[in-house]
Amino acid sequence: MSQEVFSANAVIPLGAGTVAAGTFLVPFLALPGTAQGGGITLTKVWYSTNKAIAAGSAPSAELLSLTTTGGTVAIVCTKLGSAAWTAGTPIVGTLVSGQGYVPGTAGYLGVKIGHENLAASETYITVGVNYMLGRGSV
Repeated sequence: MSQEVFSANAVIPLGAGTVAAGTFLVPFLALPGTAQGGGITLTKVWYSTNKAIAAGSAPSAELLSLTTTGGTVAIVCTKLGSAAWTAGTPIVGTLVSGQGYVPGTAGYLGVKIGHENLAASETYITVGVNYMLGRGSV
């Protein structure tokens, strides 16, 4: 018997015009608690942008498991910002060892984005995940 795979996506604006360098965190997926089956198993994580961004200005992105109050539990998946981003091209993230299963004791998944100065029209970063409820085999 196979498990059902779900998808979740978040589109996060980085800003328009000149945006000062910085880091911010956006929770985007509430996790089922232990009473609802206990967490999720990530099967795929990807990131993309709507515009090409040169390597020197490329944003970094980390998928984090968060507490119910938004504190960081663990880094789940990374996409380092050293390489350029091509508009509309998904970049598959690498799950941190042992982090494919996110337990029901975590409250949310969130994406932490860091960026250099951006001088462009409206720029967005998208993060997407595929997951199964509970502890699955990937």
